[in-house]
Amino acid sequence: MSRVLIATFDGGGNVPPALRVAVELRSRGHDVTVLGHPGQRDAIEAAGVTALAYRNVPPWDPGAARGSMNFALAYLRLFTHSGFGRDLREAMSRNRPDVVVVDALLPSAMNAAVSSGTPTILLVHTVLSAIRGIARGPVGVVAARKGFSFSRALRAADALIVASPVELATGPAPMTARYVGPLFGPGEESPPATNPGSRRILVSLSTIHYAGMEQVLQTLVDAVGELDVEAIVTTGPTIDPADVRAPSHVRVLRSVPHSEVLADAGLVISHGGHGTTTRALTAGVPVLVRPMSGLGDHVFVARGLEHAGAGRRLPTRASALELTALIDASLRDDALRARAQTVGERLRQRESARLAGDAVEAAMTSAVRGRPAAA
Repeated sequence: MSRVLIATFDGGGNVPPALRVAVELRSRGHDVTVLGHPGQRDAIEAAGVTALAYRNVPPWDPGAARGSMNFALAYLRLFTHSGFGRDLREAMSRNRPDVVVVDALLPSAMNAAVSSGTPTILLVHTVLSAIRGIARGPVGVVAARKGFSFSRALRAADALIVASPVELATGPAPMTARYVGPLFGPGEESPPATNPGSRRILVSLSTIHYAGMEQVLQTLVDAVGELDVEAIVTTGPTIDPADVRAPSHVRVLRSVPHSEVLADAGLVISHGGHGTTTRALTAGVPVLVRPMSGLGDHVFVARGLEHAGAGRRLPTRASALELTALIDASLRDDALRARAQTVGERLRQRESARLAGDAVEAAMTSAVRGRPAAA
């Protein structure tokens, strides 16, 4: 049995992959501890692993409403906060893990781990191109000025577990990258294949609040409402369904298990969240992306979909009338659907959690054999 320490944060779509890896490693007999925000304790303990809370990281609420500027500054401060690294070093000193798994959006924690001499795996919970893009942007610049470099951590890590379909990959990948495919949350089954003839539409934006998201969702509902198709809209925790105007053939709900809807869906419209995108693709459903922010992975996910031929990016400034035409054309695009179904067939055959567990164990074994013991 080995001791495993996983460092994550309360960011929405990054949490299910981290917990799925934790559960997989626990099932193999490893002693697993997950370091996260205090508000994550219940979810971590529900997964059957030990929860450890950050002490030097400011309180964080991913669902808090923020204006565009405050949103950008809040996430810049979060991702570049040195407290993640301090708390990880303290946890490693107390727990003496045999391997550390770190979310690839926490540069201070990443650098603390790779500097420790302990085998380190970086968990990439989205398309790898997004991590490279963020590393080159303001987050990477500020992190480097604070003394923790994305590029150094990416080079020094023993492995990168990329919990994303290789079909969405654009650009080169490090030799240490292991594409395991989507990692859904503990107990969450892989979505089944959709009904090939369905025209139902699922519209689902983020569980995290983005500036202007209410208006974007209303515009999408107006666009879908003009089509003679059934649609289901999920608002998440930050938007009240009662505030959304919709015709009778468009159902607006706070939430619904996506796997249930995807079993009979012909198209998904989202903000480009990696979790929603990969669930849709696993079911063989094409995805249209209306990015909510250029700071995260939305744009990169959209590029990956276009690269795979399984989705498209919607214009940011398109009117409801223009979106109606684009959505209708996508519903009628047999080539788009066929490509999404091909990707889905491949994803449903992958045992992503097993592959992730294998990657952690292999990296740990290889690192222990190939380097001197840490002091």
